[in-house]
Amino acid sequence: AYGRPAFMDAAAAKDVQDGLPVQLTLDASLQYSVEQELRNAVHRTNAKGGSVVVMNAQTGEILALANQPSYNPNDKNAGADHRRNRALTDGYEPGSTLKPIILAAALANGHKLTDIVNGGMGSMEIQGKRISEAEVHEKFGWISLKRMIQKSSNVGAARLALKLGADKARAALLTFGFGSRTKMGFPGEISGYIPPRKAWQPLSLANIGFGQGVLVTPLQMTRAYATFINGGWLVQPRLVAALPPAQKPEIPRRILTQKQADSVLEALEAVTGDEGTGMKAALPGFRVAGKTGTAQKVDPSTKKYSRSRYIASFIGFPLRLEQKIVIFTSLEEPRGVYYASETAAPLFREVLGAVVSRYSLAVDQKLLAKM
Repeated sequence: AYGRPAFMDAAAAKDVQDGLPVQLTLDASLQYSVEQELRNAVHRTNAKGGSVVVMNAQTGEILALANQPSYNPNDKNAGADHRRNRALTDGYEPGSTLKPIILAAALANGHKLTDIVNGGMGSMEIQGKRISEAEVHEKFGWISLKRMIQKSSNVGAARLALKLGADKARAALLTFGFGSRTKMGFPGEISGYIPPRKAWQPLSLANIGFGQGVLVTPLQMTRAYATFINGGWLVQPRLVAALPPAQKPEIPRRILTQKQADSVLEALEAVTGDEGTGMKAALPGFRVAGKTGTAQKVDPSTKKYSRSRYIASFIGFPLRLEQKIVIFTSLEEPRGVYYASETAAPLFREVLGAVVSRYSLAVDQKLLAKM
């Protein structure tokens, strides 16, 4: 309208080249459903926000990625707090969802699901500090590693981490990709934080056993859990379906044997069973495995763990299906009932229902008949 040239000069126009075509891995239909389910869960739990990631565990393709609060891209005045991709830019302490990672490290170092650790009848003391179970009525004696995951025992996980030792525990976290970016290519991704080896005192090691003292992202947790369902392979998450040759994703590398991955799955399936903490993540007609996590947030004013602010999460997958899919769900600061078993697990079930509907995943009629 003002007669201004579209380019600095006509000569520069001939040097401009078209960009490469971009095809995202996102499934638009599933993305829409996931955004709805997350929005409903945030409203239902009066949460501050939340995230959901649905990923193909074999290829690393992100099928859906949703955050709340969200924004309308047409609104240029949307605040930065609404515009950031929380699944990549926000770190959090994972809480009990880190326990299967410690279990996997133990299995890789010769332990078995039937090995036992001392639950201390609900508490243990180390370096003058007391570690307790999340619920005062939970008092476990000697407990198997499988049941430790099923019941989400903090004391049991702390004991296992101490048995494993700082060197092996830290090496396992790094092997699973924590402490480094996934290199997915999305701007703003953080690496999280794994303490340097010299900072690993017995107390910090025990705390890390049940997910305190490290910083991870939802995307890192999704990738780590994918190794359990895909047979032990660490894959690189990606949002672009067809990459140019120079930008091909990293070749998956094996970090667990098939037997070790299957053992972790066995423990995780018990979580959604009758005595597990994730019963409300189960979907009728499907075998489901996963893990709850209710992690305390650090109060910025006191620099101590808050007793009223939590991040509830559930990570899991449907089992015995040809399509290997891993689902991460989290809710930030749900109000009232904040436990993941009552907040993130039901959200997982709804997202899994959307996945089942979108891809017409086969229902196990025998499981339905048992109900």
